[in-house]
Amino acid sequence: QELWLIRPQMVVCLGATAARSVLARAVTITASRGRPLTSPEGYRTLVTVHPSALLRIPDPGDREDAEERFVADLRAAGRSARHAIRADDEKTTR
Repeated sequence: QELWLIRPQMVVCLGATAARSVLARAVTITASRGRPLTSPEGYRTLVTVHPSALLRIPDPGDREDAEERFVADLRAAGRSARHAIRADDEKTTR
């Protein structure tokens, strides 16, 4: 119900539990991470890891790589949301 009230341009799911809740189906991070998805309600959705997973990576180099990928996922979500906002603005100005 919260999504219906807010109507976000993009929903970022942090982890499999959040993704399962938003997408209403089982989701694996490795299969869906970084791909644009659409929720059953029509929301643009991006799935990435939960930040706590990054903290559990023991190797510093691997952790740094994972953190960079996480940041890239968030940047991609931001770009997608900005693109959607511009598209909506163009529709309303025509």
